[in-house]
Amino acid sequence: MRKKVYAAWILAIIMVMSGVLCTQAETVSTGKAHGSKVNTTGETTPTEAEKQFEEAEQIHVTVRYSSDWEYSEYSYSSDYGSYVELSIPDDGIYVRINASINTPLDYASELYDFGINAYDVIVEDSCETVSIGGMEFVQGENDYYKAFFGYDQESAMYAKIMVYGDPEDPRVTELIDNVTFHKKEYTKTKTPWYWDGEVYVPKDTEPVQVGNFTVEAEYLPIDTVYPTFNNGYSKVAKSGGWYYVLTDGDVSEYSDEDGGLAYEGDVYFDFDVENIFGDEDGNLYALGNGGPLVRWGTEENEVLLNYCVMVSLHPSGKKAVGWSYSNSITEYDFETGTNKERVIDPVEGINSVSVTKDYQAVCGYKESETLLNIYDNNWNEVMTISSTDTESGMLEGVSAFEQTQNGWVIFDSWMENVIFVGFDGAILKEVSYEELFGTLNWPYVNGTCMDEEGNVIVAITDQREDNSCYETIIFKLKGF
Repeated sequence: MRKKVYAAWILAIIMVMSGVLCTQAETVSTGKAHGSKVNTTGETTPTEAEKQFEEAEQIHVTVRYSSDWEYSEYSYSSDYGSYVELSIPDDGIYVRINASINTPLDYASELYDFGINAYDVIVEDSCETVSIGGMEFVQGENDYYKAFFGYDQESAMYAKIMVYGDPEDPRVTELIDNVTFHKKEYTKTKTPWYWDGEVYVPKDTEPVQVGNFTVEAEYLPIDTVYPTFNNGYSKVAKSGGWYYVLTDGDVSEYSDEDGGLAYEGDVYFDFDVENIFGDEDGNLYALGNGGPLVRWGTEENEVLLNYCVMVSLHPSGKKAVGWSYSNSITEYDFETGTNKERVIDPVEGINSVSVTKDYQAVCGYKESETLLNIYDNNWNEVMTISSTDTESGMLEGVSAFEQTQNGWVIFDSWMENVIFVGFDGAILKEVSYEELFGTLNWPYVNGTCMDEEGNVIVAITDQREDNSCYETIIFKLKGF
């Protein structure tokens, strides 16, 4: 079961973010002298004496606000975090001020989502910052809101200010001017920044007996480390004797060298890559977010599909299955150029689809139950697996599915389990990621493929032992 539980105080109303860059910082006054003053927009505001102010004092932050603002009853404070919500409803202005005890990873992850690299802020000093309430903040902005992000490693305080509505409104400037953060020395072990953290090394494991088979996960160290902030989005493909690893939209090529993966170079596409596939003829395929699906390796990438939400490619490269989140799928035949819609009746919605040499596996849900429906190439139902069929009594979400010479290997990343199933439908063994792969914290398998010898190549993202970031790690699952 997923172990990472987020407390209510760090939940924020987050809108879809797009096109966000490090923006040049604006001057925010930190003076608190009485009398008329000029704010950052150059407009004259009323004197403090002419206004009535109230104070919202929390454990980690105090906000002094004028009568222009409405204080929200949902504002909250605890030893671990505080937030204050204020609004001017008639003008559509809403401000939320968060301050919590957190790791640099939380700060760096949110900056990454805004297109900002924490390394550029902290080490390179290439993003301008602004001082607010005793901390330094970098700014991000999109079509919906403006945000200020600050982190103080000595106190382990992560502070964030979100402004919906007009961020240049003088009342917003005045409010931010009257924020004070209460930093205290953090006496526990401090989490390092990701560039100072220790490279991921899984724990040693022993082979696992699966029915009559001895299954072993061989760790394949990557000689070039790519820290990531996205847990569960790394992919792997094996094609033409090369390994291809996808991390954060970038594809790199590796050779098999001394029991590990040696970096050979990057593979470039003119779109952010969401998934990669290899076929039996040594071709590499890349899928963008919503499309396209292209075959790489020629002077111009061959476009197979212009638009598709999610796709799983057959190992032959000649056909594929596309889906979204309804209970219908689309079969694509690239040889004939035709496609066919098909409804998967046993489920109400689809979470994932996997296509192997001889089977298709559709993971979906019906009411509150997760179902894995396995079909042959002609879409004849072979079997259905539900939570009542597993050893643990749980089946939450199939993130990957592969066919080997002896059965099916099912990865349930919500439960962090691998389920081995024979072709006769017998569930042979259910093994935890930790026992099989030696994972450390919150592992997620979202990328698998087969190699030429019939082994399952597995891409896992997991958090480092020092919690400084996530890393993509690769295993070769042998023996089944």
